[in-house]
Amino acid sequence: MNMIAALRQSMINRGIAATVVPSTDPHGSEYVADHWQARSELSGFDGSAGTLVVTQRKAALWTDSRYFIQAADQLAGSGIELMRDGLLETPSVEEWLLAQLTDGAVIALDAKMFSINAFVNMQTKLAQKGIAIVTDCDLVGEVWTARPPMPQGQVAVFGKSGRSLAHKLLWFRDRMRLLDVGAFVVTTLDDIAWLLNIRGSDIDYNPVVVSYLYVAHDRAVLFVDDRKLNNATKRYFAHNGIEIADYGVFFDFLHSVGGQTVGVDFRKANYEVFKALSAGNSPKDIALPTTEAKAVKNAVELAGFRRAMVKDGVALVQFFMWLDSAVAKGEATELTASAMLHRCRCRQAGFVGESFETIAAYEAHGAIVHYSPTPQSDVALRPAGLFLLDSGGQYTDGTTDITRTVALGRLTREQKRDFTLVLKGMIALSQAIFPQGTRGAQLDVLARQYLWADLKNFGHGTGHGVGHYLCVHEGPQSIRMQDNPQPLLAGMVTSNEPAVYVAGRYGIRHENLIAVMPSKRRSAFGVFYRFETLTLFPFDRRGIDLSLMTADEIEWLNAYHRECYRKLSPHLDSRQRAWLRRMTKEIRKP
Repeated sequence: MNMIAALRQSMINRGIAATVVPSTDPHGSEYVADHWQARSELSGFDGSAGTLVVTQRKAALWTDSRYFIQAADQLAGSGIELMRDGLLETPSVEEWLLAQLTDGAVIALDAKMFSINAFVNMQTKLAQKGIAIVTDCDLVGEVWTARPPMPQGQVAVFGKSGRSLAHKLLWFRDRMRLLDVGAFVVTTLDDIAWLLNIRGSDIDYNPVVVSYLYVAHDRAVLFVDDRKLNNATKRYFAHNGIEIADYGVFFDFLHSVGGQTVGVDFRKANYEVFKALSAGNSPKDIALPTTEAKAVKNAVELAGFRRAMVKDGVALVQFFMWLDSAVAKGEATELTASAMLHRCRCRQAGFVGESFETIAAYEAHGAIVHYSPTPQSDVALRPAGLFLLDSGGQYTDGTTDITRTVALGRLTREQKRDFTLVLKGMIALSQAIFPQGTRGAQLDVLARQYLWADLKNFGHGTGHGVGHYLCVHEGPQSIRMQDNPQPLLAGMVTSNEPAVYVAGRYGIRHENLIAVMPSKRRSAFGVFYRFETLTLFPFDRRGIDLSLMTADEIEWLNAYHRECYRKLSPHLDSRQRAWLRRMTKEIRKP
């Protein structure tokens, strides 16, 4: 009996009409440890985003446009219907459940896997038909007999944040006083890591520690498996007044503290936290103060990013030199390219691991937005067409995320046109000057304008926030078509990654990381910002149709390439410098 069949039998035995299994963990993480990969185990779809709904007769999986092609392939023959989230014709999970279930039905889910807002929203909508939600039975746990154990990565103190733990706690408690709360519960792992100046290895790609944090005015308690702490980290926490309690007693602890107003971010904290606090406290919905503070990098963090970009650029020079030779000899595949890139990054001091799974996509695979090669899908890289490489590194200096699409051989006129239109959009956003208070959605059109004029578009956002040796996808800011009320603030680091995808043929994406900086010019109209491009690696000139480029765009590209050579060349040997010199040779319009 497969897992879904076993799940259905358990549902029938308990009188449960449906269950909902999201992709996250109790901390709302994007990437999750194997212990919480329930949706992937049940469905066979292993993309990072998706929600599985199983009834006694049907099953459906919702995922966004990044994964439409991948999900369709992985769900084929499973009996699970693909729901393309974000399309007008696609019902929400709640709408689908209302259509499938009878009045008064009961559904089950794990309250720790849903934010407070998400749970209440679902509960409210399902109440239209009197559908009840129970949270006291672990259906997935019953059928997942080979469930991996909890992660056991060691906790490390991080000393490159620019602000001490003591300083951050003083600031956080000042914020609590302003917000009129007696305590605050922090559940998101990157916020805990940032506030306490710690890093870990519990989750692939994100250097965080599975834990909860409770901060009151007179005490702070970190709930974490004690086996992850060595004597040095224990002394560090004791010195800073941080108590240690076992991860497993967190909810019992919340039941035990009573009679106060406790700050909780209802968008992030799971519903089990709300249930536990409501027993004796007054949970107050407050945006987590660390979210914005973490996104605004200080001078030490920005300096770390710049060091990381030099290291990453050196690794990419070494990799693309190898790629040129390997493709010519017929020795490169998507998988061998991914492995070689990892080896090149491993040579750099302070490299810890990838910041996400490398996307090494040749030709048609490039049209699959989050494609990653497997032994079954791996193809040889031939001296023809386009190769899209989206990758990043976690360095103790900072986090990198870069995409380069390169020509492995002769390109069609259409490919060069698309390559150039995407590049023009990336340059336009890079050059933006904008007033204080501007939101990402107000800038997004800059990156899309040339594609739109050609009746083309891309389905994902243009830019996401990036953490400092933390999560490669970090809020609260973004640059995308959908409005986000968070303004772009000086110090925020964001990706700049327009793209175009031609299904079944090729994909093109160009990506740099950019930092919001004060404009160098003064204005009587207030404060203005600009972007500093952090990433250091040239674009493939072989893909550019110069007839589509303006003189200003060519000058920007030449200046960027000069900067790449100036900053990377001191760290290269003579062969590597000669290669980089050719790649950054000045472009002149015929």
